[in-house]
Amino acid sequence: MHHEKSSAHHHCLRHRHHRPENSIWDDSEDEKLLMKDETRDGENVTGGPIEIIKNNDMETASAKRNFVFISYNHKDVKWAQWLQKKLEWYRLPTEIHNEFSDSRYIRPVFRDRDTLTSGVLNDELRNHLEASQYLVVLCSPNSAKSEWVSDEIKAFIEMGRLDKIVPFIVDGNPQDYSHADISQPLMGECFPRALREWNTNNPDKNLLGIAVTDDGKTDRQKAFIRLVAHLLGVEFDTLWQRHKRYIRRMITMLSILAVVALALVYWFMIPVKVSVTIKDDKSQLPEMEHGILNVNGSEYPLTNPDTTINIGALPGYNRLRKIPMSFHADRFYIDEKEMLPVSAGITQHITLQLHRDSTFAVFAGAVYDGAYDNYATHPLVGAKVTVGKYETTTDDSGHFRIDIPLADQQEVKPIRIEMQGYKPYEREDESPNKELSYLMFH
Repeated sequence: MHHEKSSAHHHCLRHRHHRPENSIWDDSEDEKLLMKDETRDGENVTGGPIEIIKNNDMETASAKRNFVFISYNHKDVKWAQWLQKKLEWYRLPTEIHNEFSDSRYIRPVFRDRDTLTSGVLNDELRNHLEASQYLVVLCSPNSAKSEWVSDEIKAFIEMGRLDKIVPFIVDGNPQDYSHADISQPLMGECFPRALREWNTNNPDKNLLGIAVTDDGKTDRQKAFIRLVAHLLGVEFDTLWQRHKRYIRRMITMLSILAVVALALVYWFMIPVKVSVTIKDDKSQLPEMEHGILNVNGSEYPLTNPDTTINIGALPGYNRLRKIPMSFHADRFYIDEKEMLPVSAGITQHITLQLHRDSTFAVFAGAVYDGAYDNYATHPLVGAKVTVGKYETTTDDSGHFRIDIPLADQQEVKPIRIEMQGYKPYEREDESPNKELSYLMFH
């Protein structure tokens, strides 16, 4: 019978009375699976295989439809739901699964979901009791007052299955009724009436319980493993060490998953803040009037080359990828194109170095004798040409060329041409990007 959770404690303890040698739960009689490993202070040292020893109990388990029948008071329904879920999803050790079961889990586990308020146990419920190998009784002050839980225990005893009854204490403790009325549970009593009667009438064969509290400490997981060990007929330490290894593996796996999840969140959800500083070559040349910086398809206008532009946040998935970046100005600058590698960090600062074109880098032309109408056929050879601090002479065709370093480039340069027998030619001229003709006269 079943419904609602009590405010029970949870950890592992057995009945506070002394356990006699001929107790129903004598370990020497109840164990079906034994560990061959050596143990030290309750710890499994070698971690060796489980030795399987068949007995009639395990061989007849397959004949039962239910592995476990959970008997409980409706006020303890949350405890019943928890225990049913834990039992049904407990994965059997390989040795036990291979030897006794077609399933890797303790299934099925029956839990009556109806609230019985009057009458005797119905036929359907009795059939489930008959079809169950074990009766696990949730013991608490609630079930101690329940006649229905007591009737389910009595029915199981009448079927000759006393040794298959497992009290699972979620709250309270068994009390001593040597000088008290069994029909009225004492304060803190957890055993239903049928269990109280049995223990009182059979003091040398007390039914012992598995409790979720031990010395005031709560450990429902250890109590659950004790229950499973009893149901499977294997030493508690065998399953407990297995459980602790499983917990360690789960902690390791969850830690790895957490790190991976954080890395993915960082990689895809945290953007990369990018800024680009534009650097221009030092020169005496005019600055750009209009320029465009393009980063990953987004355009940013420029009027001052020496500036920093905050690109903003690039999506995190661009980390360690290359994105396109380009620069174009209306004049005086070379177009820049490159693939920008994005860093793995949160911020990234990039410097883009601009380069001037050859607009003011070359001063070239030709010198002719201006006395002739067809002066182009009379070049002056060896004329001295001075542009600023740079000098050269005309070649056999009257041509000259001076390459001016960036630091000395100017929009306008003074030019002086000298030739013996001719008047000097002198003026300020723009640095041409193509040849101009200069005429000299006697």
